[in-house]
Amino acid sequence: MADKKTISNRRAGYDYDLGQKVVAGIALKGFEVAAVRRQRVSLKGAFVDVKDGQVWLRNLEVFNPGNQANATATAHRLLLTKPQIRKLKASLEAKNNTIVPTRLILDKHIKVELAPAKGRRRHDKREAIKKRESDRRIRRTLQSSKGGT
Repeated sequence: MADKKTISNRRAGYDYDLGQKVVAGIALKGFEVAAVRRQRVSLKGAFVDVKDGQVWLRNLEVFNPGNQANATATAHRLLLTKPQIRKLKASLEAKNNTIVPTRLILDKHIKVELAPAKGRRRHDKREAIKKRESDRRIRRTLQSSKGGT
């Protein structure tokens, strides 16, 4: 079995409150497959759009392997079942929601993990940072107390 590598969109977890994740296939061209396998791709700023019963990944930057300076940001069709598309469309139509790619999974086939997301405001981001820091402190104290006994 092939080793699974991933390319994460770490910014998505910071900028959005993420919902239930869905994994979808992605239609890529030949040079794009090569670039993604070499991890020459950026998920920053990418989003999902549903039009005419098809799901499209927009603003996925793929760096051309032949020319490192060029990055193409085109639309890529996502491969989902009709019930999955209906579910994503319903979450998109909810107030202030979007669908963001959280990571690319590089296995035998290249797949995209999507999550419905609701944007966070600046003060929400600060609260999330405070909560994460306090959780880390608690985890560290618990680990140090377990190791000391």
